[in-house]
Amino acid sequence: MVWAYTPRQLVGFLSFAAARRKREGADRLYLMHQAARGDARDTKKLIKEWTR
Repeated sequence: MVWAYTPRQLVGFLSFAAARRKREGADRLYLMHQAARGDARDTKKLIKEWTR
């Protein structure tokens, strides 16, 4: 339950979530860039690596 967390715990969880969202956004941007200019095999290879 979220209401049981202390303010310090909430700040920690939110900072972890923000860092994760930045990483995921960078990964998506890189993947879109590779898909737009790369070969379909390269894109499938990246997706396979990331979903392991």
